[in-house]
Amino acid sequence: MNQKANIIVTAINQKFFEHLKALLGSIFINWPDSPNIVVFAHSDLTTESIAYLNCFKKVTVQSYQSEDLKYIGLIQQDTTYFKSREFIETGYFSIQLWSDYFNKYKNVLFLDADTLVLKSLNDLILTNEFFICNAFNSKIFPFLNVNVPYPNKVIHLGFWLWKLLKLGIIPRPFLSANSGVMMIPDKLRNENNERVLLEILKQFNSVCSSDQEIILLYAMKSKFKISKDFRYNFQLRFFNFKSSFIDNNREILEASKDIRVIHFNGPKPNSINFDTHPWSNGQNYWKAQYYYYQDCLENFKNL
Repeated sequence: MNQKANIIVTAINQKFFEHLKALLGSIFINWPDSPNIVVFAHSDLTTESIAYLNCFKKVTVQSYQSEDLKYIGLIQQDTTYFKSREFIETGYFSIQLWSDYFNKYKNVLFLDADTLVLKSLNDLILTNEFFICNAFNSKIFPFLNVNVPYPNKVIHLGFWLWKLLKLGIIPRPFLSANSGVMMIPDKLRNENNERVLLEILKQFNSVCSSDQEIILLYAMKSKFKISKDFRYNFQLRFFNFKSSFIDNNREILEASKDIRVIHFNGPKPNSINFDTHPWSNGQNYWKAQYYYYQDCLENFKNL
């Protein structure tokens, strides 16, 4: 019996195609012995974009239809932070990683298309342990987005905290997560864990802004560690935080010296507000890196 292979997974729609080009260039240059990469393509990805991706031997394009995704019917679009249907279908794709489709693989490393890999991630993908990184949010319960006016907010928050406890989830304050970089070992990808994740999505989608908060609740229920190793998910906004709360954070300061993955989780380098947004203004170096890796990708065609 052949041994299962590790893989890298990302999911994109056409809007994120240019970001994916930069990500692929960074992987090919900085992680030459990486596993193969499976790109899950939303139906809006053009035939030209698919043909371009097929020029790279390490890359496999897998198209999907929204009706095939188990989580789609559980998402209430009118209450989610992301209103675009194609973005919801792509942005929540990480929940699909627990489905039986991925049983043929060993460890799955999920990367958002708006990341750059700066060093080998072999040490992460070979751990055989679940990984998701703290997003460093100073709100008490950032994973619950209760959009009601005071004083009803307190009542509603209490209701949702009670629902968490009823489901066996003990909420931890000042903890958020970001699924831009996530490792799911094969030991977790089974029908029971998928059922738990989908139940959390069904129960809490209306008060959670994105997939990462649903996965955070799943990690809390499963008592998994939420990592503070920001080297693997160093968000561009960290550079521009000026509060002493961030400046004095040891984990972020140490991670800044050895960044493995940079995450453009706010404005993207090709957006018109990149140079003016508080999270990204002044970060011209990383903007240049983004375009550098895009340009370098051409060198890996048909190799």
